[in-house]
Amino acid sequence: MVKKKAGKKKAGKKKIKKGKKKGKKKRIRKINYSIILSIIIVAASLIFLIINFETISGRKIVAEVNNHTITYHELEKRYNALPDYYKKSITEKDVLNEMINEVLLVDEAIKNNITVTDYDVDVALNKSLNSSNMTLLQLKRKLINSGFYLNDLKELFKKQLMINKLINMTFPDSSINVSEADMIDLSNKTGLTKENAKKVLISEYRKNLVKKYINDLRNNSIIKIYLK
Repeated sequence: MVKKKAGKKKAGKKKIKKGKKKGKKKRIRKINYSIILSIIIVAASLIFLIINFETISGRKIVAEVNNHTITYHELEKRYNALPDYYKKSITEKDVLNEMINEVLLVDEAIKNNITVTDYDVDVALNKSLNSSNMTLLQLKRKLINSGFYLNDLKELFKKQLMINKLINMTFPDSSINVSEADMIDLSNKTGLTKENAKKVLISEYRKNLVKKYINDLRNNSIIKIYLK
């Protein structure tokens, strides 16, 4: 009788152990399901954020240029800053393409260690004001009316100065050949001196070279345009 009781106790212990193991397995399964569910929820949230990024950020992306983005807010500001008579012939897409070219050229300027100081920007801005017979206060008022600010304009000047330096470095006057015949021909047609005719021709030839340079940059870049 004692032996039977002992056997029953051992059997009971085995059942308890098996029950514990089953309980552990159930808990592990529950934990695994919880982890999987958490991952799914996080992934779904990320997808939602990515899909709704434009709405959430309030900055609709209209173009991607390599590792840069251009938002509709930036495009709108640039477009609205144009005089009304320009808007008759220039579309937002035209301005966006210029902004894409600007990004590519500034990147090239940075690669070539081209820098522009705040002093350079102020000098260029003052020259522009003097040639337009405008005071800084008048300029600020005009800018505010178009939703543009002085710092925005200074940033534009900085980029343009960097691009000018890059172009002059890449295509110096000495690298552009102008024939004597072309200078004489333009001089006779326009009444310009030969020296001034040469400057005009160099400027025109440089424009064509820059167009090709920009096309090459665009062809070797990852550009995505979302503006419809």
